[in-house]
Amino acid sequence: MSEKIQAGDCVRIPDGRIGRVREVSAERCRVRVRRPTGGSHQFLFFQIRELERTACPKGWMSPEGYNRYLRVTLAKMHDRRSKRMTRGDRPASKA
Repeated sequence: MSEKIQAGDCVRIPDGRIGRVREVSAERCRVRVRRPTGGSHQFLFFQIRELERTACPKGWMSPEGYNRYLRVTLAKMHDRRSKRMTRGDRPASKA
């Protein structure tokens, strides 16, 4: 697995956790990983040379499927946010 790291790839970060690459720019990668203490996720930035590309664990989406899912999900989130912002000012107070 010596190919170039791309968005959607599974990578092993220096502390041993596996995460997904969300964004690659110049020499840095933005990786989404589970927090060590719980079930929530966090984004961490790493130099590309710090990461080791690895096969995705069983049950995880393929990189292609993950990128497709992400594109659709983020587009929906963007639509919801833009509708909320263009709907007008805050609701009138009941004072």
